[in-house]
Amino acid sequence: MLSVEYAPHNVYCYSLDRKADKKFKERIRALSRCFSKNVFVSDEEYNVYSSGKNVSRSHLSCLEKLNKRKEDWKYVVLLQNHDLPLRTNAELVRIFKAYNGTNDIATKNIVPNTVVKSLDWSLKGLRLYRNEGESWTRLTPLT
Repeated sequence: MLSVEYAPHNVYCYSLDRKADKKFKERIRALSRCFSKNVFVSDEEYNVYSSGKNVSRSHLSCLEKLNKRKEDWKYVVLLQNHDLPLRTNAELVRIFKAYNGTNDIATKNIVPNTVVKSLDWSLKGLRLYRNEGESWTRLTPLT
């Protein structure tokens, strides 16, 4: 996967599934040592399942490690398992610039009982915009 998408100015983090083969884990860690400036492995390992269990924890572990690094970064792409980006790095940068900091999140087939109903799921409560005080109020309700 890294050979497909590698760019020396990007940073890559791999979160290893606790259930993964020992040899595979050793190879990923060796790869991170070869590219020590921009490829690293999360310190935490979780039992990750295709149903989504612990995927967010794995991503968060990488994001926390990324946040501790000195480099200034602008964009994050979260992939898992067999995901491949459908755009080149240059195309992604153009898209991210056009989004101007807005998130692009897709969901489907949400597993029942995984949504915390006590949270505020309104546009304001989701805090999707950099300046929630202005942006969210300009939207027309979808009712």
